[in-house]
Amino acid sequence: MALTIAIARKTITELRTTLLSKKEIILSLIGETPINFVSVQMRAYLRDVHDHVILLQQKLELAAETLNTLQGVHLGMVSLEVAVGANEMNHIIKRFSAVATIVLPLTLVAGLFGMNVEVPGQFAEPLWLWFYVIVGAFALISIAMIMLFRYLEWL
Repeated sequence: MALTIAIARKTITELRTTLLSKKEIILSLIGETPINFVSVQMRAYLRDVHDHVILLQQKLELAAETLNTLQGVHLGMVSLEVAVGANEMNHIIKRFSAVATIVLPLTLVAGLFGMNVEVPGQFAEPLWLWFYVIVGAFALISIAMIMLFRYLEWL
């Protein structure tokens, strides 16, 4: 669209330049100084041509104003589309951040318990109880964060 507007603007500029030179030539032919080779009938015809040239210049001015308005509307639409795209991108990034925030504490706890160091409950019996406590803590942390992010409308 911007390219089309630029081409139309260039065409209008070329037409204006062409019409300006034509207008000057016609004005010199129908001017007040008598020219021997231009008859009275020809002058009447040239005045009519001059009127048409002025009308065409006015139409070109209107077309240029219309192009300026159209370009402004086009830039506004492009700006709006960019803003909508940025808003959608922010929404997606917010969701990724929420998921990363949920997974980060789980990864930290799993990493700590996965090391070759003594952990709470390592030598206690029964071991399955500690396993379920750790998994339950994971589940509670995850559920709490999911509820928080749903409340904040991030998910």
